[in-house]
Amino acid sequence: MNIPQKDRDILRRLATKHAGIAAQPAHKQTIRRWKRLNALDPVKPMVSIDQICWHEMNVNSELTLLCENKFCRDMERTLRSTIYKWVHFPCDMVVMPHIEISKSIGNSGYGIDVKYEDGGAAEIHQHAETHIFEDQIPDEAALDKIQSPIITHDEKTTMSNKSIAEDIFGDILPVKMTGVSPAFRVWDEITFFRGITPILFDFADRPEFLHAVMEKFTNIHLDLLRQHEKLNILEKDATSIHCSATFTDELPAKDFDGVNVRGLDCWAYGMGQIFSSCSPMMFDEFEIEYSKRYYEHCGLVNYGCCEPLHDKVHLVRKMHGIRKISASAWADVNVMARNIGHDYVLLRKSNPAFIAGNALDEQSIRKETYATLAACKEHGTPCEFILKDITTVKNQPERLTRWAQIVNEEIEKVTL
Repeated sequence: MNIPQKDRDILRRLATKHAGIAAQPAHKQTIRRWKRLNALDPVKPMVSIDQICWHEMNVNSELTLLCENKFCRDMERTLRSTIYKWVHFPCDMVVMPHIEISKSIGNSGYGIDVKYEDGGAAEIHQHAETHIFEDQIPDEAALDKIQSPIITHDEKTTMSNKSIAEDIFGDILPVKMTGVSPAFRVWDEITFFRGITPILFDFADRPEFLHAVMEKFTNIHLDLLRQHEKLNILEKDATSIHCSATFTDELPAKDFDGVNVRGLDCWAYGMGQIFSSCSPMMFDEFEIEYSKRYYEHCGLVNYGCCEPLHDKVHLVRKMHGIRKISASAWADVNVMARNIGHDYVLLRKSNPAFIAGNALDEQSIRKETYATLAACKEHGTPCEFILKDITTVKNQPERLTRWAQIVNEEIEKVTL
């Protein structure tokens, strides 16, 4: 690969900034606090911002990509976004003393593609959008056509990319090639292939068919995990999973051989967002009974996303390795803290709507944050705040900085 000198110079300047930030001693203290939280012995509630509307952040051209080569632009984007977050809203961010590049991993797919109801194929878009999806698994015949993906690792390309990056960064930043984290978000995948409406009808009209769907997809995901283990491409050193920091002394597992990474050596994550509209009994039958088969092969688990789980904690407890449980904006945080107690981290997903209106809703941010802190303090519940799923800040990036200030002000009031 021919790397233009201009690209090399741009990346080296950014890498020097990154390395300077990563060398600050504050990161060691932050890592210790994350480890305490993840061990259910917190120093204080931790705070982070992720899933940012990056297309609204570049008001001062800090994120403008200048490299020409695509491989270089990908590394440039990583460096610029990391530096931007540290400068504007670091929260409890840790900047690692290396640059991460994904290993060259392939996936043959299920044999079907996501399609919109208008017949067009779904594409990856930069901005949040709403779509109605075509039901591509309407019956058993369609289900039989679903293939189990074949995972491949192009080690030659992985090592080539590593060598090119090391040649660019020299002694400024080490290069870390990263693998994949275990994930069981099957219902989200099925929803993209079918749409919400037919699934909700099938919960009542064709439960046996949904069980067949889940049985097939669960077996596929167990097979994918085995393939990841066989190829040795699982990431035991991931610093975050599903937007939450994963620093811990509990992984890898005590019997890790130092070479072959298993699911048991890694953090995993998962969710069942469609059960926002279903009873705890259905959640148990169609999500828990399948998910627990997957998580028994994993180390620690960050569970949940936008679905309210306050009345389902007793069911989440049935699964192996659960360490963090999502408390979305739709969850009753008082009920959830009471049901969690000191057994898990309450992962508070702060409401992004409060930063998306015509004006920043500081009062609602304070109210939500205080209510969460008060509930967790009453029940001795470890707590973490994440602002994510950020669709818009009305082209005012400073709103994220202010959100972080408000949340930390409330933390100081309650925890001191």
